[in-house]
Amino acid sequence: MMAATSDQSILWGYSIGFWDWIGRLAMFAGAGFGLGALIVSLASAYILYKVADAAQTALESQSREDGKRIALLTNETQRLTADNLFLEKLIQPRRIPPYASLEAVATFPDKPKVDFIAPFPETPVIIQAVPDFEALHLQNELVQFLLAYKWKPEIVKESDTGVNPLWIDDGVTIVFPAKSKYRDAGVALAASLTNVGLTGPSDRGSLSEVPTAGINLGPDGNPVMRSYPHFKPPRDTVIVLIGMKPYPFKSEPLAGRLKLAPPPK
Repeated sequence: MMAATSDQSILWGYSIGFWDWIGRLAMFAGAGFGLGALIVSLASAYILYKVADAAQTALESQSREDGKRIALLTNETQRLTADNLFLEKLIQPRRIPPYASLEAVATFPDKPKVDFIAPFPETPVIIQAVPDFEALHLQNELVQFLLAYKWKPEIVKESDTGVNPLWIDDGVTIVFPAKSKYRDAGVALAASLTNVGLTGPSDRGSLSEVPTAGINLGPDGNPVMRSYPHFKPPRDTVIVLIGMKPYPFKSEPLAGRLKLAPPPK
């Protein structure tokens, strides 16, 4: 009887109580490890949540900043495009467009009216241009334009008129004697040239149109001012003075942005 009890109390060399204690200890250790794993899992999930939330916030903030930068770049691109178009317009030579010819006027009814001079055939007109290739080319085109409307253009030089090219304002200016019988024809020519896109001097506020002026004559029948053509004998005629192409930096928004580069160091 003692032997049987002794055999039942021993397992693998240790008492049943010992193994019962080991089992309980393992059970509690497993429960502790499980609880620890659960806590670690919850902590990991919370950390990942916070990381994702911070990343989302940073992404949204970055997106807003990117949106602002894109808007600024878009505005800058539009501004540069407008500036480029403005500069292209500045460097393009002045021309009398094909639709201004007498034959083409009826073909382009949507274009600005340019045939104001049609009612004044046989009008004499003197043209003097500064010795600049662009101005001289415009002078030749103007002659062809006037001939098409049966005007009588004549090209003159400083030696013919006594007018120094330095006295000729930028742009196109039309003058005639104050009491000239060709006054209305001169005004009509200014309107026609304005509508083909030619302009007057920018420093006189007349950049949007070709200006006209009736000039006073002296006792000799020639203009009082030496800056206008003089002839012997005096001539009653429309006078066109073609200066350099005007550059309207005073009135255009690009003017403030065009700055000289700093000198090299």
